[in-house]
Amino acid sequence: MAAQGDHVDSARILLYHRAPVDDVTVDYLTPLHVAAHCGHVRVAKLLLDRNADPNARALNGFTPLHIACKKNRIKVVELLLKYHAAIEATTESGLSPLHVASFMGAINI
Repeated sequence: MAAQGDHVDSARILLYHRAPVDDVTVDYLTPLHVAAHCGHVRVAKLLLDRNADPNARALNGFTPLHIACKKNRIKVVELLLKYHAAIEATTESGLSPLHVASFMGAINI
């Protein structure tokens, strides 16, 4: 919820109390996936600074970078790349983040 709502202070408190930075949903979405989806750069940076895995994979193989590209979240894409997100990662269906961006019409990426 903190990642979805861009609640940086709440996320910081949860992490201070040792909430797992890469905790997953039933679909294997991490808080970083959620922050990427919502375009919340501040929460994404906090998570990455706390060693969140920039290459964590959801059940369908999407990484946070795939999701940021899909949603045209340019600032999040730039941040993920600074933290060594794998541009060559592929989904279960063989799509790279750039394939996803192209398919969604995110030409700025």
